[in-house]
Amino acid sequence: MSTPHSSSFPNWHHELLQSFRLPFWFACFLAVIGTAWRQPLINAGLIVFFLVLLAIVEWAAHRLTATRESVTLTEETVQQQMIRSRTADGRDRFDGTFWAEFPPETLTTTVHIPFCPAFDRVPNVQVFPMDETDVHLRTASPKTFGVRIDVKRNNTETDRFRFALIAEG
Repeated sequence: MSTPHSSSFPNWHHELLQSFRLPFWFACFLAVIGTAWRQPLINAGLIVFFLVLLAIVEWAAHRLTATRESVTLTEETVQQQMIRSRTADGRDRFDGTFWAEFPPETLTTTVHIPFCPAFDRVPNVQVFPMDETDVHLRTASPKTFGVRIDVKRNNTETDRFRFALIAEG
């Protein structure tokens, strides 16, 4: 019975075990048949077994190697950027820049920003606009594990808005 997985290579371990079955049984069969041909069959079986094992390992290594496409990061492609640090006086600090995206024809949107790991106490949160767009930012519901930022625009000309956040706690 296989169990579902959230990885990008679902059930690869199950497939790998299934791939070992045939060479294992083939080697066992060759190890127990015949008396006169026993040693040559065992040697041939071991050679075949190890060749198949090598092919399976190569297949698994190829399958597990994540191929990442080359991505050029620009201000337009980065959706969020976060840095977690410790201040000179030992407090946790969270700095980040984020994009708020507005659905068509709506004037408000909400951005939820998680703090991981959570702060020991509710942090002091400040938000700042990164450009001159006519948008209002409001910090709502700061918690140790995250904060909600309500973003309101005055017109529908702007569909994206970039802002910065600083949280200390």
